[in-house]
Amino acid sequence: MQLRERLRKRKFAAPAIDAALERLRGEGAIDNRRMAFAYARTAVRLTTRGRRRVAQEIVARGIDDKMAREAVDAAFADVDETVVLARALAKRLDGPVRNAAHLRRLHRFLQRQGFPTSLIVHALAEHAPDDAEE
Repeated sequence: MQLRERLRKRKFAAPAIDAALERLRGEGAIDNRRMAFAYARTAVRLTTRGRRRVAQEIVARGIDDKMAREAVDAAFADVDETVVLARALAKRLDGPVRNAAHLRRLHRFLQRQGFPTSLIVHALAEHAPDDAEE
């Protein structure tokens, strides 16, 4: 959990950190599930990242894998990942795909953004130059 780490770095004693976190949980101020779902919704709507990347970012914030997957599934329930991928590609393209090397760079970029290869290949096929190598 990020808050625990921040308090630990500021040299608070472990029992004091535990007590503070427990009190905040009791008051409803800390809710990992709510945070995961809110982060996933925001990431899907505002950023151009795929399922895998969004889940990785949630896990990096101290949320367990299962809850991260649930949050990502819920966020993508109303959003087509191919549409998000198309937005990411449009954002990255500054004109036509120039050559096979450019196509490969776009592919790597989309992979880093967390999109599955099957969707990437399909999306890039529409933009591939005639002389691109397969």
